[in-house]
Amino acid sequence: MDIKGRPFCRFWIGPTVYEKLKNEVRSRFKTTDEITSHSATFPYLTTIIQETFRIYPLVPIAMPRITPKGGAMVAGVFVPEGVCFILAAS
Repeated sequence: MDIKGRPFCRFWIGPTVYEKLKNEVRSRFKTTDEITSHSATFPYLTTIIQETFRIYPLVPIAMPRITPKGGAMVAGVFVPEGVCFILAAS
């Protein structure tokens, strides 16, 4: 699964969201080629995509940090000094 697909798993876990999206797509088209070429016209799918990227942005929002001299414990893990990292919010 590529990076764009991972956040969708969160939404697809909810059966109500998945069923509504599936019904929207399948009610409009008969073949997968039609679905692919017109995917931007699905309002519910568009809403899911926008909300997914709002909650799980592809670009990190946090500023990078550099561990201080002597290193530091970060989220329970020792990180040696001078390492640049970004903590993901969860």
